Amino acid sequence: MTNSRSKTINSWLFMAADDLDAIAEAAKAGPTVIVLDLEEFTAKEHKKLACEQFQQAEAICRQHKVACAIRIDTLSNGGAEQLFLLGKAKPYALFLPQVEAPEHLLLLSEEMAQCGLASTPIVPTIESHTGITNLEAIMASPVNILAALLGTGDLSKSLGLSEEPAKMEILRPQREFFLATCIEHSIVAIDGPWPDLSESKNNKSDYETDLAFSYQSGFHSKCIIDIKQIPK
Repeated sequence: MTNSRSKTINSWLFMAADDLDAIAEAAKAGPTVIVLDLEEFTAKEHKKLACEQFQQAEAICRQHKVACAIRIDTLSNGGAEQLFLLGKAKPYALFLPQVEAPEHLLLLSEEMAQCGLASTPIVPTIESHTGITNLEAIMASPVNILAALLGTGDLSKSLGLSEEPAKMEILRPQREFFLATCIEHSIVAIDGPWPDLSESKNNKSDYETDLAFSYQSGFHSKCIIDIKQIPK
């Protein structure tokens, strides 16, 4: 998927899933994909509503020619129930967090088939040392994988690295390995988000430098967490 507003890299905007007005405003900004994130960005008490109104959110995104995906919780922590609530919804893709083994995707695929979502592509989130270690096997899973997301925030914690934005530079070897493995399996590699949203001149410069690294390394998709991070 391409976006005429981004001449360098496709943006996957993660945001809360329950606020239709906010989703409409985000869609107007023109990211490539909006990912309605139940796991991290949506309050527990609002997750059921978010699933039930997903079709409305998807229609809003479609109106602005933006794809609409969703990230559920892990299957053991509410994700199975969320799949059931999504019912016959047609998300562009379905993200699963904390993927560490091929079995996680096989189980997800089985659950999706039972909920009428068999044709929906899967996007595993790789965010731990174990996930990186098992990356080849995960990417080779016999399921419909569209893309994979490198969860750099949790990955840095798993590796005992700094939580400062500098971790993005420290993680460059893992990011390059992730990219190469995705390319080998014809899977879209989504680079992790820049974590600092401050308006300081230094932060903006550092973000642009990191974005340039992503693109020059071969990433063509980037996770973002605010519309101001949409590449121009």
